[in-house]
Amino acid sequence: MYRKHFHHINYKDVAAFLMLDKAFPRSMTRCINTASRSLNAIYGELGVKVPAQEEMATLRKSLTALPIESVLAGGLHEFIDQFQFNLNVVDRAIY
Repeated sequence: MYRKHFHHINYKDVAAFLMLDKAFPRSMTRCINTASRSLNAIYGELGVKVPAQEEMATLRKSLTALPIESVLAGGLHEFIDQFQFNLNVVDRAIY
């Protein structure tokens, strides 16, 4: 799928594709958006916001707030570590 979007390979495009592409089913953004919709479908019937939804919204913002250049400048490993930490926060809120 990457090769359909880009004709040559470079690390910045690969990172952006795997992390931010909304159409790629396994991108971080697509997975978080899908999980967020599922969470809203479950809790939306209650008519109240629960902590898990708020934590998921924070996680979604972390993916959309920064351009890939900022992520790479700050360190890809560090960004993914923080992302995983935030996933654990969402997990605990759901539990």
